[in-house]
Amino acid sequence: MQTAALVTWFEDRINANLTRPQILDMINNVQNEVLANDNGITRIKPDPFIHTGSESYTSHATNNTSGAFTFEVQETITTTNPTKGYLLLTQGSTVYQLKYTSYSGSIFTLADGVSLPVTFTSVDTAKIDDFNCVASGSIFSSTKNSLTTQWDIRRVNGIYTYSTQSGRFFAYGGANVVSYKPNKYMNRSGSAVVLVEGDATESKEPNSEDCIINFWHENAPGETTNVYLARSAHRWPTQVTTESINLEIPDRFHTTLIRYGLLKDLEYTEYGSADRPQDLFDKYLAEFLIWSGRGVHTEISHNTVPRRF
Repeated sequence: MQTAALVTWFEDRINANLTRPQILDMINNVQNEVLANDNGITRIKPDPFIHTGSESYTSHATNNTSGAFTFEVQETITTTNPTKGYLLLTQGSTVYQLKYTSYSGSIFTLADGVSLPVTFTSVDTAKIDDFNCVASGSIFSSTKNSLTTQWDIRRVNGIYTYSTQSGRFFAYGGANVVSYKPNKYMNRSGSAVVLVEGDATESKEPNSEDCIINFWHENAPGETTNVYLARSAHRWPTQVTTESINLEIPDRFHTTLIRYGLLKDLEYTEYGSADRPQDLFDKYLAEFLIWSGRGVHTEISHNTVPRRF
């Protein structure tokens, strides 16, 4: 049902002193909780490419003063670099890591609240960090070399590439296996898919761009726009901030899964426990995950014992 109708539906059935904006906020929180699980709605398919950069630049001689919110280089920034990421600014023996949120021409715009800690001159250098990548600026559409599609990335589970040892399997390039923590081959006989060592910090909240892909130091990909892919990448759902924005969870789960998610949150707030709503929420969550994550799109009886994950 439409979000406004859903808010009214809850408003008519919940005996609580809640305003419509409060109910809307709780509905949004429940959807975020549900879609934190591995699911087919927010998972990006097919597996998206991870674009990284490692280019080095020279600081502008006079335009990078302490406290500035941009960093200007002498060269033109290559437009295939991640649109958001980290800069490693080197001055003598000191290296500063600063987050940037965009670039244009020769200027990087730093993230909110980030400014240059010192004044940089033409003897100082900048390099795009390829060990720590901001997922929302590094994960792009599943078209190789395309930088047109981005998402608000919530979670990345696993990274892989293809080996050069088998010409039949998209031999884009190889991974450096001379490492204290080497990459692993999924298919030893054909040496086709290589699991890349690294992890990702899960995002804490939407629009924060705080999901960071961390490559193992000796396995960082360097500059690439066509080799590394996410084995599983999930985005944040569209946040339901107004009643004109509909939920991404289908209607069939609104009066069951969303309902009991809302009731359990209300009871936890009021009484510190919510045994019955929690049990029902878990039941319908299991049904939703079967429907979504496993592609089962047939009706599931409410009398069916849910499969536990």
